[in-house]
Amino acid sequence: VIAVSEASKTEVVQMVRRFTTSRAAVLILSYETFRIHEKLFHRGQHQCDLLICDEAHRLKNKETKTAKALHALTTRRRILLSGTPIQNDLDEFYSMVHFCNPELLGSEKSFHRVYQSPILRGREPDATDRDREEGARKSGELGMIVNQFILRRTNSLLSKHLPPKLVCVVCCSLSELQLQMYRAFLNSKVAKPLTTCYLLLATCYLLLA
Repeated sequence: VIAVSEASKTEVVQMVRRFTTSRAAVLILSYETFRIHEKLFHRGQHQCDLLICDEAHRLKNKETKTAKALHALTTRRRILLSGTPIQNDLDEFYSMVHFCNPELLGSEKSFHRVYQSPILRGREPDATDRDREEGARKSGELGMIVNQFILRRTNSLLSKHLPPKLVCVVCCSLSELQLQMYRAFLNSKVAKPLTTCYLLLATCYLLLA
């Protein structure tokens, strides 16, 4: 395993070359590091077998440099991981599905015509019953296709396996140095207008109460 973290540019280049020219099994690096050094991945002897992208919602915009760089990487399989729900945007949804399974939903133009337009038309306030039925049918059809490779874990399922959330509030007193710095800030030119404004608001609140 090669993990690229807090390394100099020279060290990053050496680690990436080691990964692309040897049989190193795993390379871990950030999106930014990959984007900066993407050309190195096209010069190696070995092809990336599996690409796993964490925080994958960052790839929902296919026009970003990072998304384009990753899309250009030759790899046999791709997995996207994200704890952030996909927003109700079919363009972003298409981008992420297309990244994992290119052409599964057809071209972007075809996707708009076959799925996006009917679904959005069925959601309009002035949509006819026929529009709503067609939108629901296309939405269900789309769901059946993508559910073949999307694995979703909701809180209702995870709560059975994770310990209950525990919130513990700990109040800590300021040290003498911290107290001096805090008082110095309150007496500074930056803080005085803010404290004056706060006192005025507090006075108005008391008068109106």
